[in-house]
Amino acid sequence: MATGAQKESPLAVSIEEFQDKLVKYGPDLAAWPDPEREAARKLLAKSEYAREMRAIEALLKKELGAKKIVAPKGLADRIVERARDMKIGKSKP
Repeated sequence: MATGAQKESPLAVSIEEFQDKLVKYGPDLAAWPDPEREAARKLLAKSEYAREMRAIEALLKKELGAKKIVAPKGLADRIVERARDMKIGKSKP
């Protein structure tokens, strides 16, 4: 039953939606769910801007993914302790 409101085709995606999904799923379209992947392919075929965003995301993933970042020992405990102190009003400098 039609409601009168036309919904955009599930195979259409805006630049903003593409950017959100690019961050969520990454630049490798094989990792995207099928409907989103097809919509992304269609947008990439017609939008140079979308292709540039994907290339930048791929570069960031490559550069940042190659670096292993390890938090200093005890960091999580210090954060929790500081949060508790702030909650009860005895903030440390």
